[in-house]
Amino acid sequence: MGKIRENLWSVVVAGIFLGVLVAYLFTFQVPAATWGVVYWFGEYKRTHEEPGLKFRWPTPIEEVELLDQRVRLFDTRLQENLTRDKNNLLVKITTGWKITDPRKFINRLRTEVEAEKNIRSRVENVYNKTLGEYYFYELVNTDYAQQQETFREFEQKMRMRLNEELQQADYGVAVDVLAVQQMTFPASVSEKVFNRMIRERETESKAYRAEGESEYRSTVSEAETEANKILAKARAEAQIKRGQGDAEAAEHYKVFKENPELANLLREIQSLRQILAEQRTTLVLSTEDLPFHLLREKEPLGESGTGSAAGTE
Repeated sequence: MGKIRENLWSVVVAGIFLGVLVAYLFTFQVPAATWGVVYWFGEYKRTHEEPGLKFRWPTPIEEVELLDQRVRLFDTRLQENLTRDKNNLLVKITTGWKITDPRKFINRLRTEVEAEKNIRSRVENVYNKTLGEYYFYELVNTDYAQQQETFREFEQKMRMRLNEELQQADYGVAVDVLAVQQMTFPASVSEKVFNRMIRERETESKAYRAEGESEYRSTVSEAETEANKILAKARAEAQIKRGQGDAEAAEHYKVFKENPELANLLREIQSLRQILAEQRTTLVLSTEDLPFHLLREKEPLGESGTGSAAGTE
């Protein structure tokens, strides 16, 4: 009984080992973001795009190669080239490429090293051609927004041209990323660049000063116009008030003309009010003088009348 059990365990272990061996020989695993390329006796046969466990014939009947679907990045060297106006620029470019067709990639390039070498050479050629279409001041200036817009246009044009060349070459690859990582200029060009930037700043400064002077003149003109309007209105109102005052004065003059004694009395009272208007003022004046004669005590009307009567008698 014990011997049978031992034989059974041996069979189980052998079956497990055989199953593992069969799985190893007849299946393979495709990871995510990866292509599983299968070769039949060294020739391309098919591509598995979806991740998971796949079936194959054992080697050497079928061999499997895994190709990464993700973007690969590399930087070009800092190379010097001429702009449209014959100024030198040093530029380094970052490029990101990926495999789009595994079969074409294997037939034309075969390895990633060969693909990067080919793409790098084409990037430099496209860069030389595209840079020659731009003036130096379009890429290097003090207007940050305009410069960034030119950079985007420059990069987009390079990427489009590079993908057109790769498509014509039928490499099964495409460029997803192409960006200017670094842009500088030789020392021989530095002084020219700085002088041009200084001139640009001076031009902007003059424009701002002219704008400020124009706004100042406009503000002063508006203020003077408003002041003239206010003065004209004030003069008109004063003229109306003066006319009203003259009319009222004419009425008073008419009354005074009819009664001169009343006019003299009012003037004397007004003078006395003006003199005594100040408080805590002591005056010693003769009551014989005008207009202070008004302050003399008058005799009662009754007594004056009685005395006159007695004298008459």
